[in-house]
Amino acid sequence: MMRVSPVARGSRFGAASSLCRFLAAVAACLAAIPGQAPGAARERVLPVNLRGPQDNRVCFACHGEPEGAFPRADGSHPPARVDAPAYAASAHGSRACTECHDDVTTIPHGGVAPVRCGRCHPDARAPVAVKPGEARPTEDAHARARRLGKENAPDCADCHGTHDIAGPAKQTSRVHRSEVPATCGRCHLEEYRQYQNSVHGAAVAAGKKDAAVCTDCHGAHNALLPVRNPDSRASPMHVPDTCSRCHESALLVKRYGLPSARYATFRDSYHGIVLKYGDISAANCASCHGSHDILPSADAKSRVNRAHLAATCGECHPGASENFARGTVHLMPTADRDAPIYWISLAYRIFVSGLIAQFVLLVALDLWAIRRERRRGGHSA
Repeated sequence: MMRVSPVARGSRFGAASSLCRFLAAVAACLAAIPGQAPGAARERVLPVNLRGPQDNRVCFACHGEPEGAFPRADGSHPPARVDAPAYAASAHGSRACTECHDDVTTIPHGGVAPVRCGRCHPDARAPVAVKPGEARPTEDAHARARRLGKENAPDCADCHGTHDIAGPAKQTSRVHRSEVPATCGRCHLEEYRQYQNSVHGAAVAAGKKDAAVCTDCHGAHNALLPVRNPDSRASPMHVPDTCSRCHESALLVKRYGLPSARYATFRDSYHGIVLKYGDISAANCASCHGSHDILPSADAKSRVNRAHLAATCGECHPGASENFARGTVHLMPTADRDAPIYWISLAYRIFVSGLIAQFVLLVALDLWAIRRERRRGGHSA
């Protein structure tokens, strides 16, 4: 007589159990077809136990239908259709529906509770981790807004999607670099409109993968802090460092022909020095170039176009004239450009160096003279 191992029996029983749940779910949906009396429909619905591992086909028997979930008593359909192929291709495609919707334990069921993504993605130890040194996602501006009762503040699903979640490397993902501006723009409409017309937005539209998107300046999760927060990447104190990540990159400067030494020249300027020592009222990159509406200086609409410099400077320096804004901003004088400053600076460095050399020589001669006198005194004794 053939013996069946316990493992084989278990797998058969497990398969049979999944099949039973699947068939029961189909029966539950069929029992609720319009045209039957609501009472009769409820009597024929067979509860399905969804506790423990289960086959997603049980859920898709209702939620995979084109018209949505099985009908209500009045014959209407709740908007709960899930695209089964899209879910299977998503980042969570191998997961059971009840791993997220763990409050659903039987079929039929009522409404579902909000999904708690933090159970699987709590911090840097999770499979999808924040970057080292970054705060946990629950500390960002969106999460804080929701804790303060602002129900329209975005949650994980607003940015990442729900049943169609894809990793950021996939072109179809809502958080793919090329899609990030549109994703953020669903809530930040005016900023998105400005960004689309900016130098960065035009570059993204042209397919340049290096062009800055929202998360490059504001960050993701933890870095989405209000501008007034001193830890925000977009706070006045951190704006120069944020911009320099791209504009001081030797690779990007060479690849796109960007002006070089922007950060160094700003840091050595009056504005840079004052900002370094904590005066956040001092001008930073965004004060002159703008933020979401940045345009090349050659563009007639740019804030730093020669025709608009006086007005731009006048935002901090009321009454600034064209003569006020005539000088070079990112000053890096050479013998050919800003020559007077270059030669005066060179002469000053030579003069100071010579002066220091004379003092060193004077001290050395003085020490030599003292030592010589001591030697003479020793011989006399």
